Amino acid sequence: MIRKYNKKDLKRLLQIESESFPSSAYDRFTLICLSKFYRFLVYEKEELLGYIIFDPGNGHILSIAVDPSYRGEGVGTRLVEEVFKECERGWIEVRRSNKTAQTFYLSLGFETVGEIQNYYRDEDAYIMTRKRD
Repeated sequence: MIRKYNKKDLKRLLQIESESFPSSAYDRFTLICLSKFYRFLVYEKEELLGYIIFDPGNGHILSIAVDPSYRGEGVGTRLVEEVFKECERGWIEVRRSNKTAQTFYLSLGFETVGEIQNYYRDEDAYIMTRKRD
């Protein structure tokens, strides 16, 4: 089930965030702030398995993370598809070294359209975009 984020989700989200991005995880304060200004959805089965944060005004996906134990089971795909229920176009920055994420987005119909130098301070990012089907 995909639903809106609520405060009781924060502890689990921080866990998923730290497992997904060990060297650059968002902290509690950042996640709370993002939840106030952007669309913040979670995927829940018996427990919370993933989340996505995006701007419905322009389709910018700020963050998406799935519990590592549930990757490859369609959680991320379902979360990304929620963006396209509200947006004509979606886009995301992806670490140049993150071949897994690039492959994931390519499989969903995204294409690489540009690059941002030093986006992650220590690494460049690709800009990937897709139009709604």
